[in-house]
Amino acid sequence: MSDYMNIDKEEFVNLKVSFYMDTDHPLIINRFTTIDSILLSAYYGVLNKIGKRLPYDPEHKTVDFIHRKEGVFSGSIWYIERSERIYHDFSVLSGGMDTAENIRKNIGEKVASSSKFKPFYDADETMIAEKVYFYIRGSKKHMEALVHNEVMYLGKKRRLGYGKVVGAEVEEITEDKGFQLDKSTASKPLPLRVFSLQSKKIALFRPAPPYWETEGREACFMPTTALYEIKDTSASTAKGRPKHTVANKTKMGCQTNVHFIYNTMRSVLGKKFDEPEWEKYFTEGKLGKTLFPRNHGDIYRYGKIEKPTKCSITGVVCPEGSEGMLGDIDVFIYKWRTSFGDFNYVKNTGFVCKEALWCILKFAEIGFSFVSPHNDDWKYVRGEGSKKGFLINDIVVDHTMLKPPFSLNIKDSKNPQHLSFKGQVSISNGFFFVQFGNSTLQIDGQLLAEAVADVKRIVEERKYITKSHLCGMFKTDKATHPFLRSGYDEKEKKKDEIIIMEFHKKYNSDIRYLLISVAF
Repeated sequence: MSDYMNIDKEEFVNLKVSFYMDTDHPLIINRFTTIDSILLSAYYGVLNKIGKRLPYDPEHKTVDFIHRKEGVFSGSIWYIERSERIYHDFSVLSGGMDTAENIRKNIGEKVASSSKFKPFYDADETMIAEKVYFYIRGSKKHMEALVHNEVMYLGKKRRLGYGKVVGAEVEEITEDKGFQLDKSTASKPLPLRVFSLQSKKIALFRPAPPYWETEGREACFMPTTALYEIKDTSASTAKGRPKHTVANKTKMGCQTNVHFIYNTMRSVLGKKFDEPEWEKYFTEGKLGKTLFPRNHGDIYRYGKIEKPTKCSITGVVCPEGSEGMLGDIDVFIYKWRTSFGDFNYVKNTGFVCKEALWCILKFAEIGFSFVSPHNDDWKYVRGEGSKKGFLINDIVVDHTMLKPPFSLNIKDSKNPQHLSFKGQVSISNGFFFVQFGNSTLQIDGQLLAEAVADVKRIVEERKYITKSHLCGMFKTDKATHPFLRSGYDEKEKKKDEIIIMEFHKKYNSDIRYLLISVAF
């Protein structure tokens, strides 16, 4: 570790960083995990080990071994080789209990469905692959020192042994792919204010580490969600291609789903917009009949904040004078945990903005919804149909009907309140977010259209392959990729297995999750 700190500076070069994986330890990894975030984590880990703790620095000024452009680090998302054989399955983390069914029997349904016990029965999709690789530009010596000595695991659940690395390679290449694969294809989220690509895949995303942080999001070109390198053709194939100037994509600012839905509903409904008189809700005990336990007026009150404060629900810093609920948010969440299963993710800042309170009370009216500021496009979308307009199926089959910005929310069987809390506003129909229950799906529009066509074609052509084989069965505690039936020609079965594997390589879990949820 000390030797690493003494590495001399050298000229930056274009690199391909490959990790060889232990196939006995499946990988659970976010599609947009980048190599720069992995190296930064390893770098700060080295500093901590030698007792050199640095104060928080959002600009990462001490990092001088990775190339950057106007503050944006070089460093692509991960890929697999086009010819790589992979296997997808699910791991259900039982946390000491065998199954979710045991939890229900021993503890009770209400407790088992709360997020406190989420790790006991949630399923994560795993991937078995021999190698994953990244692109980056920087110091080869620094990269080699970090990946060989510090990166032992990749992805999520590393402490449980997932994503074990058995070897690494850093090789110099001629082409710089740390920012983009070609003139139309981003290899990581790239802000429009810095880069110019021939792409329609644009979303509000954070272009700097830590990428999971909600603050600092801006309009970015997004990489493909396919697991291997694929060309972005969204600009040339999309219907009704809108103009994507920096001005018309950033003027709206970065809004949370909560604020977007609240402001849109208020704008569209006008006088019909129902905003409760919050003071009366607190003083007259109305909230006690809905969300709050009775006789807690001394814990909660409605008022204005005296200084900028982060909302416990949205994570947004609200300016002085903003209205909302003041008090012990932990107690509020705890008392409401049977229906608001996301309470462990909420920080107690002592404040919940009025927009979040409105969405909490109105969740039943905004579930299954497509929300847009365009009056003629704002619709409720219900499971079998809608009050007006179209079905969810119609959106999946032809997502170009969505005019950005918009919010697409689909209810699942549990915790409908999540619809407004974890989603993002979509500013392009080339890459958009679908809030599905307590999950936020990141949908590559180009690949979604191709996936719909491929599912129809494959199911029609192959006798034994079903939609479930291609997409999986996405249930909280029973997620699985169904096995092909036995008893038919082995050569044909091998062909079917390869077809399914190729489908999984091209279409990531978010697209498959959306497809399995609708009929078409």
